[in-house]
Amino acid sequence: SCQKLSDIWKSSLQRSIRIKLIIATVELILFHESETWTLTKRLEKQIDGMYAQILRMVQKISWQSHTTKNIE
Repeated sequence: SCQKLSDIWKSSLQRSIRIKLIIATVELILFHESETWTLTKRLEKQIDGMYAQILRMVQKISWQSHTTKNIE
């Protein structure tokens, strides 16, 4: 789980290094075999939300300070 890496996300590592770690770990695992998925609007919205949450965590942005995006 991404929460298990929270010590790394909250660390004093440079932001660019934390983002590279996301690409090397979370992104590769998340999208492994994704070409075989049936991508529905609901699943797309869930993936976008989860990915945005990870990026906020890595950039140390509180969930309370972000704006939401309505997808219909």
